[in-house]
Amino acid sequence: MSIGFAAVFFGVVLYTAAFIAEIFRGGNSCCAKRANRSKKTH
Repeated sequence: MSIGFAAVFFGVVLYTAAFIAEIFRGGNSCCAKRANRSKKTH
């Protein structure tokens, strides 16, 4: 495996991991806000 291929491969892997983590973070913060809101009303 060449150095260039390894660099591109790990770059794509890290970019994809960050993208997926951002999706999960956004989903969790949305659900947390909704849970706090429903907790206050009940």
